[in-house]
Parts: sequence; structure tokens; C-alpha cells
Amino acid sequence: MKELGGVPGFIAYYGLTAVNLVRGGKRVEEALPLALEESRKYALDEWKKDIKAFLNVYSSPIYVAVLKVLANAYPSALRGAEVYRQLESLGTAPTRFNMSINISRPSRGQALYAPLKESIGLKTRSSGRP
Repeated sequence: MKELGGVPGFIAYYGLTAVNLVRGGKRVEEALPLALEESRKYALDEWKKDIKAFLNVYSSPIYVAVLKVLANAYPSALRGAEVYRQLESLGTAPTRFNMSINISRPSRGQALYAPLKESIGLKTRSSGRP
């Protein structure tokens, strides 16, 4: 079904809705358009939920800018360096920074999990060794 984007789940929903309408007393000629309309609403609601969830996870300004660059380049593909140059031209390129890590102390994960490991009989490294 082109109108449902060819998504198998939406097509199955359409079929189930049509069957339920016919079982509920609707004639097939009435049930099919009603089922299609109901399925369109369902598909739209699901897409909206997916987009909201996606944006909640990937809502950084840089990520959104990358998506815009890629969308504007469609149907062409861009390499990472090309995407970065586009971001620079838009003034949204991420800045690079250097982060040093202190390895003389155990990481937070090591400190958190050491008692658990010891309680189940696993050996843990002492905090003095890397």
C-alpha cells in the first residue's frame, strides 16, 4: 500500500482494521476506506512518536546541522570532510578540544564494581596499579 509507505506493520494494521470493521457489521465497500483512513492516522501518530523520540536522543545542535547538510546534499552522498566543510561554512562546525585522562587512579567504573566483583569471587586490581 503506497499510501502507508509500504511499511509492513502499517499494512498489517490496515488489514486487521478492515477485518474488524467487517466483523463489526460494515460492508467491505465501507470498511476498506474507513480502515485506510484509520491506518493513515495510526501511521502518522507512530511517525510523530518516532520523530519525538529521535529528537529527544539526537537533539544536539551539531547533529541537527549535520542532518540538514545531508538532506540538502541528497541524493548525493558526502564524505565526513565534506560534511565538516559545509558545517564550517554555516558556522556550526564543532570545535576540537584535547582532553587529558588521569590514569593513576581507578576509574569510576572500577571503583563502583570492585565490591561487587569481590562479593562474587572475582579478583580485582588494586588501586595502585594501572
